[in-house]
Amino acid sequence: MVINLDAFRAVAARGDGTYGRLLIFAYARAGAGAEKLRVRMFAPLAGIFEDPATGSASGALGAYLASLDPRADGEFRITNEQGVDMGRPSEINLRVFKSGGQVKSAKISGRCVHVMRGVLEVGCQGRVKKLRHV
Repeated sequence: MVINLDAFRAVAARGDGTYGRLLIFAYARAGAGAEKLRVRMFAPLAGIFEDPATGSASGALGAYLASLDPRADGEFRITNEQGVDMGRPSEINLRVFKSGGQVKSAKISGRCVHVMRGVLEVGCQGRVKKLRHV
């Protein structure tokens, strides 16, 4: 796959100062449900042409998909396959917990090479409250 940098630059130029932070996290369902997904993440303006494993984006996607499910309560298990097309396959396993119609938590697991570790706290409006590297 060839990344169209001019298209990324054009979209970023119309933005709100997020140039360099523009990314695309795309997914396709492997079946009718959301239990198995094939995902890809591109952020060429930040120097990441394609990421082989993006746990943070996978967790957010899992929480989003669980929020769309009409069931008010439950545990949702999702497996994301990523990096396959670039020859660096990874599998990210998600467990998303929903209660009273609200996503309460998401747990992310899989095998990876750690490059960063941190804690991200998100408020009820979806805004980041605190990001702490540990």
